[in-house]
Amino acid sequence: MLLGLHPYDVAAIRQMDEVFARGVPDPHYQRRRSLATLVACDVETPSSHVFAGAMGTAVAREGYDLLLTRIGRTYLVESRTAKADGLLALFGDDALDAPPADLRRREAVWRRNRQGLRQHELDCPPEALPRLLLASYNDELWQERSELCLSCGACNLVCPTCYCFDVQDVVDWDLKSGRRFRLCDSCMLQDFAKVAGGHQFRLRRDRYRHRFYRKGLYMPERFGFVACVGCGRCIDSCIAGVASPVDVYNALLERHPEVLEEPVEGLGKRSLGQALEALLGREGPEEAATGARDRALTTTPTLAEAEESTAALPQAATAMLPLEQLAARDPYVPERATIVEMRPLTQSETFYRLRLASGHPLGHQSGQFVQISLMGIGEAPISVSSGPGQETAFEIVVRRVGNVTEALERLRPGDTVGVRGPYGTAFPMADLRGKDILVVAGGIGIVPVRSAIKEVLRHRGDYGRLTIAYGMRAPQDRLFGDEIELWRQEPGVTVLETVDHLEGLWHGQVGPVTTLLPGCGIDPGRTAALVCGPPVMYRYVLSDLIATGMRPEDIYVSLERKMKCGIGKCGHCQINGVYVCQEGPVFTYAQVRNLPEALQ
Repeated sequence: MLLGLHPYDVAAIRQMDEVFARGVPDPHYQRRRSLATLVACDVETPSSHVFAGAMGTAVAREGYDLLLTRIGRTYLVESRTAKADGLLALFGDDALDAPPADLRRREAVWRRNRQGLRQHELDCPPEALPRLLLASYNDELWQERSELCLSCGACNLVCPTCYCFDVQDVVDWDLKSGRRFRLCDSCMLQDFAKVAGGHQFRLRRDRYRHRFYRKGLYMPERFGFVACVGCGRCIDSCIAGVASPVDVYNALLERHPEVLEEPVEGLGKRSLGQALEALLGREGPEEAATGARDRALTTTPTLAEAEESTAALPQAATAMLPLEQLAARDPYVPERATIVEMRPLTQSETFYRLRLASGHPLGHQSGQFVQISLMGIGEAPISVSSGPGQETAFEIVVRRVGNVTEALERLRPGDTVGVRGPYGTAFPMADLRGKDILVVAGGIGIVPVRSAIKEVLRHRGDYGRLTIAYGMRAPQDRLFGDEIELWRQEPGVTVLETVDHLEGLWHGQVGPVTTLLPGCGIDPGRTAALVCGPPVMYRYVLSDLIATGMRPEDIYVSLERKMKCGIGKCGHCQINGVYVCQEGPVFTYAQVRNLPEALQ
């Protein structure tokens, strides 16, 4: 039982109900939520920084089991569920029907709270926050205020609508059992978006900005509500004094007053808004069947609508699954897989062939990834390198860069690991039939596109020319050397290679992978490009491909991010408002070129 929830806390819980029910339902949240009893209480003494009145969350009309409102020396109690009726029945004759006069006194409490829960006044209407943020992405305010931010994460930890988390394992003393648990995390922490190779996708300014954009733009885009309920706890907890949403939004409005004059219909004309709307509008099988996907910024509720329904959440999407279904659908539990084969490819990369204990094929498509789990150590997202097919074994290549990958290298054939997945989007190989295929890979980026190469070779007559442009740091970093030589012998296949630095024996080209593109014979009208490599490679390769006349829609990129949960819940892999583990990792360049965080 959660006792004494304020109306804005009820609004936050309703938002979380929607978050953890959408897409892949989170069984652990839903199990606890279905067993919880929410006893709300109208505010009697406002906290020093609350601004729920400005966010439409000062009064709760639904979303609770019981609501207590103090009227004089007594409490008016409203029951909304059968569970709450059972609680009231315990009081017997002491629970009396409320007379109309007491209901009017409660209305007076609500009117007082709509005004009293405004210790700070928000100058920008909540429904206009997405518009304000679309106009402010490159504002100097983010740099100015982030310089004072300590990146401590306190604002996230006290926020009722912050739900980012990490997944960790603990091994028992017998070394045979243990447990996997969820740990609160914070997008403000320095390593939140840092990948195993060490690349940091968000600097302090970007982390500071992301917190406000997530609540005021990305959540409205995805779910249709502003994910700030005006509790003011972040203001209380920030010792640097830079966490206040009211201060930030009001300061931005002073710099961009024109946003209040712009019609809502104009939002889609902004580049960032266009990119988000296009990506989040891509319907997967479940959304296409249920129609549950909300449409973007134009559906953000007004202040009046938010107050009327606490958060204006769509009810159909937040239905809880029966407990027996939850037990059978735990997306965090990996399946056992046996290492069938492993061999070193370079000093840092090792090849693995795995077979699921169930005997079933992985069922992946080219470009997807899996979560490889070593209980007690953790999980790591690894691209699947084998081609799609009916084989019960699948292949991955692992670079030794972190705890999981180092421990994985200590295993031997016959040992077991955990596997979750496959996850994410894939290269649309069926749609590319009849086209010339250009593969541009840098370093370990050859691993995920190898799956697509093998699919093209398997169905050779379905595709035109296959050109592979492969760049690596030095000759000793070359992966799949024997296979590459076999690819060269295939009809209609051209393989071009280059190294960044000439170390040891090498008779090929020297220079970045872009130096290979002029020799690829690109016909922009019939070529599809598959690009994968380190972050620094993308901007140069993509620029050169566009210069050949290729359309952004015909260029596919695979983006690396810190995937943890794999089901779009934990927040680690987010680029702007997009979850790479679900909407990616494969995107067209057209989809991500206007997302500032995508190609950093």
